[in-house]
Amino acid sequence: MTGDAARTCLIVGGSRGIGRATALLVERGGTPVAVGYRKDATAAEATVDEIRALGVEASAFRVDTGTPADVESLFADVERRMPALGWLVNSRASDSR
Repeated sequence: MTGDAARTCLIVGGSRGIGRATALLVERGGTPVAVGYRKDATAAEATVDEIRALGVEASAFRVDTGTPADVESLFADVERRMPALGWLVNSRASDSR
């Protein structure tokens, strides 16, 4: 995924754990990152801030993947606010924290 600054990588569950680590790896190649989160806006914004501090475009997006309308809105919002979507990484936790 590295080296393609023209395409966004959307990481659902990108605010913590493996998703956050993935977001930080992807941005190393200059790839814009969309961080999807469900509850922890503070963690999502911290991940976005860390990516932006390195000069890479990033934004956080709230989504409840159990709600189809939320998922549709997520993709619409990412398309509107970020470069063209190139990758989707699902790192969403399966529990209801």
